[in-house]
Amino acid sequence: MKKAKATIELKDLCPQRAEFVIKEKKCKLRPITLLDRQWIDEKFGNKPIVSDNGQVDLEILFRSVYRQLEQDSRAQFPAITTKEINDDGEEEETKLLGWQVLASHVETSEEVNTILKAYMQTVGVSEPIYDKLTEEAVKKNKTTTK
Repeated sequence: MKKAKATIELKDLCPQRAEFVIKEKKCKLRPITLLDRQWIDEKFGNKPIVSDNGQVDLEILFRSVYRQLEQDSRAQFPAITTKEINDDGEEEETKLLGWQVLASHVETSEEVNTILKAYMQTVGVSEPIYDKLTEEAVKKNKTTTK
């Protein structure tokens, strides 16, 4: 039996603005551009945000989302330097970059999914297409784990 593969037609892709709210902070994402795609290719190569087994690469997701944030949204997550006690009991300064500050506001997989869905809209994957792909991935995982 042949497995159904999730496919997206090029005509279905239409990059658009998207929004999400995290910890009462409204975040606006701009549509992806060719320069953004080039940046992603240079930073991450062909590594996917979501692997075949459904695992989200959080660094790729949050770096990419931070890049797509409009400036007023990006300003909500500036880089910070904190003093923390490390695992050896020593005080050390830690610098968190903007994308890491954004990621530090996310606590649940539901929030990750909300952000991923918004990001996918900026790439051109509409919510109905995203939902269809997610549904097909869940079905695939169920059949491969039996």
